[in-house]
Amino acid sequence: HIVHSLYRDVLGLYAVDPLQKTITVRLSDVSLDWCEGRKPVPDGVVSMRWRREAGAVRYRIDAPAGYVISVENRTGIDVIREP
Repeated sequence: HIVHSLYRDVLGLYAVDPLQKTITVRLSDVSLDWCEGRKPVPDGVVSMRWRREAGAVRYRIDAPAGYVISVENRTGIDVIREP
């Protein structure tokens, strides 16, 4: 259960639904400067990383083709998706 909590609450991979091919990212205000992780899904791997930089959270997420990604910002600062 602790690994699930770390992926959900620290990394921000709140919900990954491989059947519906949806990913919900929920970036929260945590006291880390960066975090990264990978989660296997039947189609491949979802990988995500984020870092605090210049008053913003910059993140990158890679997912198998066909997945729809939605992002919730709960950090209180700007969130910027990197290519």
